[in-house]
Amino acid sequence: MPKENGPHSYHEVRVTKGLKSKEEAEALAAFIGDKVHDFQGETQQGFAITEEHFRIPKAVFTSPIKAHSFAREIETRFGIPSENIVIKAKTNTSGTDSIPKLIDELKRDDGIQSRKARLALVKLGSIAVPALIEATKSPDTTVQWESLKALAQIGNRQAIDTLIDHLSDDDGRGWVAADGLARLGKKAIVPVLESLVHRSGSSVFRNGVHHFLSELSAEGQDKNSLEPVKAALEGSEASLEAPIAAWNAISKLKSK
Repeated sequence: MPKENGPHSYHEVRVTKGLKSKEEAEALAAFIGDKVHDFQGETQQGFAITEEHFRIPKAVFTSPIKAHSFAREIETRFGIPSENIVIKAKTNTSGTDSIPKLIDELKRDDGIQSRKARLALVKLGSIAVPALIEATKSPDTTVQWESLKALAQIGNRQAIDTLIDHLSDDDGRGWVAADGLARLGKKAIVPVLESLVHRSGSSVFRNGVHHFLSELSAEGQDKNSLEPVKAALEGSEASLEAPIAAWNAISKLKSK
């Protein structure tokens, strides 16, 4: 079993060849986009061009164990030989060392510089997530908001869970978190609904979920599954009806 490396290491998973058609390549790209957020500490980072000239996202993990697990899942699902799936360990010491400075620059009065710092943190991906989570607790409102926006742009599962936690904030952070989750779209829906099942007793949290659903650009079956949840949140018995509606929606979405 691969060993966990230090906090400055990450592991890149990419497919080098073995795809038989454009349709298979598109299916693999969608699979990577849908699945990597199920792991803690992961992200997508750039693309790899296979020998067949297909453009496939690279998955980046802070954990080698999760990287190898993901590679096996690709091998099993798509029948791609293991030798065509490369797992490469990399080190990003300079990027990690720059994180505290970038976090500090989020508080700049100059909105352009603050945005540049946020985008630099987003580019670092999952290695910046722990510091961004801590920064959401900053007494500086700008740092809070920019950190939440960065987490939404990174969009791994750890970031999604943090954004969901902030739906319970009755200040501006709750709205920023809801907007960020809505921009993440489909991959945030089930985690938000699962949290609603357990946190429906909080009116602030329910309001945050309602805002998320209102801003979400859901279509087709997703929209049909979510409308009853939104209606339940607007009802007089929301604390009782919303978790039931959320559970029903989860069942429908997972059965697709």
